[in-house]
Amino acid sequence: MTRTEQQVIQLLCQGAGLREVLGTLCLGIEEKLPGALCSLLVVGPDRRLHFGAGPSLPDDYNAAIDGLDMGPEVGSCGAAAWHARQVVVADIETHPNWAPYVDVVRPYGLRACWSTPVLAPQGHVLGTFAVYYREVCEPDERAQQVIAEAANLAAIAMLSRRTEAALALSEARYRALFDSSGDALLLAAADGAVLDANPAARTLFGWAPETLQRRRWQEIGDPADPRWRGDLGTATGQARFEAFCQRADGSRFPAEVHLTHFTAGDGVRLTTAIVRDISERHTAQARLLHHQRGLHTLNAIMAAGHHPLEERLRQALELAAGHLGMPYGRVCGGHRERGCRVLYSTPIPAGAVGPSQLCTQPPGAGLVLAIADLAHDAAGAGLPAELRRYIGAPLGDPDLGDGIRGAVEFFGTEPAPFDAESIEFMRLLARWLGSTLLQERDAATIRQLAHFDALTGLPNRSLFQSRLRTALGLAERERAGLALLFIDLDHFKQINDSLGHASGDSLLHETGRRLRACVRASDTVARLGGDEFVVLLEDIRDPADLDRIARHILETLAAPCVLDGHECQVSASIGISLYPEHGTDLDTLLNHADSAMYRVKCDGRNGFRYFARTA
Repeated sequence: MTRTEQQVIQLLCQGAGLREVLGTLCLGIEEKLPGALCSLLVVGPDRRLHFGAGPSLPDDYNAAIDGLDMGPEVGSCGAAAWHARQVVVADIETHPNWAPYVDVVRPYGLRACWSTPVLAPQGHVLGTFAVYYREVCEPDERAQQVIAEAANLAAIAMLSRRTEAALALSEARYRALFDSSGDALLLAAADGAVLDANPAARTLFGWAPETLQRRRWQEIGDPADPRWRGDLGTATGQARFEAFCQRADGSRFPAEVHLTHFTAGDGVRLTTAIVRDISERHTAQARLLHHQRGLHTLNAIMAAGHHPLEERLRQALELAAGHLGMPYGRVCGGHRERGCRVLYSTPIPAGAVGPSQLCTQPPGAGLVLAIADLAHDAAGAGLPAELRRYIGAPLGDPDLGDGIRGAVEFFGTEPAPFDAESIEFMRLLARWLGSTLLQERDAATIRQLAHFDALTGLPNRSLFQSRLRTALGLAERERAGLALLFIDLDHFKQINDSLGHASGDSLLHETGRRLRACVRASDTVARLGGDEFVVLLEDIRDPADLDRIARHILETLAAPCVLDGHECQVSASIGISLYPEHGTDLDTLLNHADSAMYRVKCDGRNGFRYFARTA
């Protein structure tokens, strides 16, 4: 891992802001490319490019390009974002894309601008990474590799901050629900200590916040009532009862209390409670209370945010089913371009419960399908007879994008109409589940970007080195052999120069695919960068197998392939080092395999050679 990569990952782990992370990335790339002035623009909600970082560019220029439109002929960055491919302008003064902006650029002495789109794994544009020079020039192969690494790091940073923003949004919603509730909401520890109380609770009990949070759970209720002396550390599920509470002045009032006992993400047992004064209870207050029970259930569901996904879905379904009085539930999910599958389901009676049709609905549309009696509705056809009641909603949240598809559904055994609170509860539950699935997907995306090459899908240098260290440790314990094959394509630069970088990228992708097909599933094929690949072969019992594998790789790579309508044939040079004969550590084995490959190049290419020590 390079120093720039380490700095960027460290800043992300420390929670640094996106501008600081991107600024550090720009400065790191400028050290690798002398004379370069780097800039990062980020696609905003208005589909324009906004300033992300440009530490070495003049502030006036950064301000001038903030809010840049995306278009096929808008400078370098606007065009790169529009076409989702690199745009290299060697001379700003003469390039037609820059004609409307040349007077803006000239005072700063900028003559060349190479802009590369920052892409998410799904292919959509997150922003652009631009390299400026004060002289007319084009990128060489090394510069292209540095730029590609920078764009990949920028994608990791942007997606990381997007996931954190989604988590912050979810937490803000939870806090808003808690604080804005008109009823008293309390959070208590297993030993009965009051940990938190919303404004309504502080008003109801007449205690200052600091006083209330020093009190014990049992002191809030009537000391003579045994229900206030229960052990919260062993209680489970939900409970509801009516009892007397007491205020700071000693006066008592009748209250309805709703408890939910749950385990937080760190394993701590907690209890949340809704306490409501029912002294002058009437119908409107009863409806509001029912609504607050739904919010309380949602709060308990959101509090399990650090559990694994399946556990969060299980707890969400169980708590929601208890609130709705409908014992059977399921969550279906997937991507809008692919079909949905059942992610989690409570046991549903045997019968034909097919895929949810709600998966095809757009997220955040506010749709909730409620059927009071399935026996008198076409939707009940083919369902088990005991399923009589249904409510469902499509997953998703319009504030977090349109990439998630799915549905949450519940089935009941007794027909009954649904009230407005149940409809709103389902709408909020579906939004939260959609947000949860999106965060899970983005977290997986970040892990993929950090360990795999974006172009070929192969392990990158960092993951390869980790696997090689593990393999060396195992080989030492088992007294087994292993081999490294260092593979470099012959005359790859000619492909880039004659057919363009897009064709070169296609060739690299095809090379990775062919290499995977040549070895066992237990072996590792990685791309180190450029046109350099490496194959790790473990548990080598017969060294003669290596000759066969190397020849097979050469024959497979030499097979013709079609690039942009042109049939091409490319050979490769392979250097081989063996453990323990040629080295016992990572760097030695890699260097020796590289040295052997270089000897193949000197001997005319298109072959393989084992490392041999020279006198």
